[in-house]
Amino acid sequence: MIRSACLYDGIVADLITGLKYGKRLANVPILGELLEEAFLRWLSKEKIDLIVPIPMHIDRLKKRGFNQSVLLAKDLAKRIRIPWNHSVLVKIRNTPPQVSLHKEARKENLKKAFVVNESWKQFLSHASVLLIDDVITTGTTILECAKILKKAGATKVIGLSVARTPM
Repeated sequence: MIRSACLYDGIVADLITGLKYGKRLANVPILGELLEEAFLRWLSKEKIDLIVPIPMHIDRLKKRGFNQSVLLAKDLAKRIRIPWNHSVLVKIRNTPPQVSLHKEARKENLKKAFVVNESWKQFLSHASVLLIDDVITTGTTILECAKILKKAGATKVIGLSVARTPM
């Protein structure tokens, strides 16, 4: 299951873009509130053991200075009182940004790009995970991460984003 709080348009697109590229960290609580509302609307009855943000490759993280999905996951976890951790998934390949690729190239781009941190494999066995991302376009990133988590033993993986690009 993948849910998004709203469409990537207007003020929401401005807030996300401002966070990612303008380093407007003050946008995190506003976007976190949108995530919380979406969680309460669609997912509050789901058993969630852990919140996990979509990871960013270390090179991109150094360049940007932060991972927006980590900030959003941390904010949501605090609001809904569910544990979170940013080290469960690791992006081991520095891939081109998904936004720059067409649909078919996106799938190939992320193959073997993510792994589960060995120290989390035992916990993930029979765990239910909520994956957090800022924007979903085709869903390729969340689906690839969900596949890796399921291979590591997670029984359920649900994706939640602030926004989804219009179809």
